[in-house]
Amino acid sequence: MTINGIPFLEYLVNTPIDPIHLMHQMVIVSDEQPSSCDDQCIQRLMEYFSYTTHPICQIYADNRLCRIRLLEFIGFPVGDNVSFSDFVEDLIGHLISFPPTDRVLVRQQVYRYLETCQIFV
Repeated sequence: MTINGIPFLEYLVNTPIDPIHLMHQMVIVSDEQPSSCDDQCIQRLMEYFSYTTHPICQIYADNRLCRIRLLEFIGFPVGDNVSFSDFVEDLIGHLISFPPTDRVLVRQQVYRYLETCQIFV
């Protein structure tokens, strides 16, 4: 894998590491295509959580531990292996379980967790 045309290991050696910036570059600027995931699930997640971006969805599609950690943060019971499609349905189910008047606050909570969880990748 390369970042901005530079082999990944060389990039790490020559670039001061800021984990958040590095994660952003790995997802956004990589010369290689990100691993494929279910675009329908991404679209569905972005439909209910409109501020969620494709790169953030890709992080959660690729990283099972991020999915588990976020579901634990919102108090959703989860096993050791949750697929991306199950994760999306669990998040949507969590949101719609609240009355419409409370959903704005629930969305804000989930957005905060989406941002927090991806930092630890």
